[in-house]
Amino acid sequence: MNNRRMAVAGQFYNANSKALEKEINGFLTGFKMVLPAKSLVRSVIVPHAGYAYSGKTAAITINEASCNKYKCIVIIAPFHYVGFSGIALPSYDYCETPFGNIKVKREIAEQLSSVFFVNEENAHLQEHSLEVQLPLIKHIFPETPVFPMVCGHLTSNMYENLTKELSELFNENTLWVTSSDFTHYGKAFGYMPFTTNIKENLAKLDGGAIEQILSFDPNGFQDYLQKTGATICGANPITVMLKTLNKAILPETKLNSKLIQYTTSGDLTGDYSHCVSYAGMAFYR
Repeated sequence: MNNRRMAVAGQFYNANSKALEKEINGFLTGFKMVLPAKSLVRSVIVPHAGYAYSGKTAAITINEASCNKYKCIVIIAPFHYVGFSGIALPSYDYCETPFGNIKVKREIAEQLSSVFFVNEENAHLQEHSLEVQLPLIKHIFPETPVFPMVCGHLTSNMYENLTKELSELFNENTLWVTSSDFTHYGKAFGYMPFTTNIKENLAKLDGGAIEQILSFDPNGFQDYLQKTGATICGANPITVMLKTLNKAILPETKLNSKLIQYTTSGDLTGDYSHCVSYAGMAFYR
C-alpha cells in the first residue's frame, strides 16, 4: 500500500481544504502561547475526537511546537477497531490529508527489530485516533514527514522491549505526538464512578492522571488507572511515550511539562451524563 487514504474526513473533520483551513486558523487565532518563548518541545499529548469537540485543544497544543524545526514527527495512537498485540508500524509511503499528502519516513521501521513491532496494516486503515492528527500536523508543519504507529495490547515485558528501541527516536530533531482522549463517562461507556457533581468530579479524576503524566511517572500513571478504572483510551501510547522519554532523556537535560488545556464535551453540549474529557500537554526544554 503506497498511500493511507483518508477514512474519517467529513466525519471527524471537514473534508474541504478551504473550510478546514479556516476552522484550524480559527482554533489558533487569538490564543496566546503557554510555553516560554523559544522552548524546544519534544513531545505533546493531544485528543482525537471530532474537531468540533477537541480540535482546538489538539491544535493549540501542537502549535506550541511550531517555532521548532523537526526532521520527523512520530505519532503514536491507540487502536479502536482492530485488536492486536504490540505496536503496528506503517506499510505506506504517504498519508492523505485535505491539504495534500504527508511523506512517511518508512525507513525508520528498518531500525526497529523487536518482534513486538508488527505489520498490522488494518490497524492503520480506519484508525481515527491517528488520522485526526494528520491535518493539524500538515497545517502547522507542512514539509515535515511523519512516522505513524498504532499501539495495541501491551505487557510489561513488551513495554521494556519496545521503549528501549524507541528511545533512539526520542531526540531533538523529532516531535512525538501522542494521541489520547481522557475519561469517557456515562452509561454508554460503562463507567459511572460518581453520579453527582459530575463536572467537578471528572476534573478531579482526570487531574489525578494528568498529575502522574506531568510528573513523568508511567508506573504511577498505570497504578492510578488500576485504582480508579479511569477510561483513558490512549493509556498505552501515553505509557509508551513516558517510558521512552525516561530512557532517552539524561537527568542533566531534564524536561519540563505543562498542561496546555483541559476541557470536556460536556462543556460544549451541557450534557455531563455522557461526557468525554480532553487534555493537551507538552514536554519541553
